Amino acid sequence: GGAWTGNVCRTFFHKAETIVTQLVKDAQKRDILIELFKKFSDLWAFIRRPYQSSKEECATFAENCTAFGEWLASTLPELEWCPYIHILVFHAGQFAMEHGTIGQYGEEGGEHIHHKVNVQIMCSQSRSISSVKQVVE
Repeated sequence: GGAWTGNVCRTFFHKAETIVTQLVKDAQKRDILIELFKKFSDLWAFIRRPYQSSKEECATFAENCTAFGEWLASTLPELEWCPYIHILVFHAGQFAMEHGTIGQYGEEGGEHIHHKVNVQIMCSQSRSISSVKQVVE
């Protein structure tokens, strides 16, 4: 698919400053983009968690969502917000506060759990095959 999820996002966010520095020559725009990716990366780390978070973590996430929206509005006032940014800024924090998670309901958390399930299945199959071989031998 064409979606940026999982390791691709993690790699991009980890290298965002280097990538932006190489691609954007205007210092002011470069600094804004670096800060944008840093702020979003922090939110994304919470969003992709496939487990329940504490009330304090959810409250901090909600505050960070609001702060992200305020930063966007003041830094990039001409920006037209896509629906995903609107949901993140105005609804994701409240959802996390009510449910203790976002990741368990979203694609990122599902993909994270999917990987862990696959690993468990592979380990289980490996152990089963070993057990069968021992019985047969």
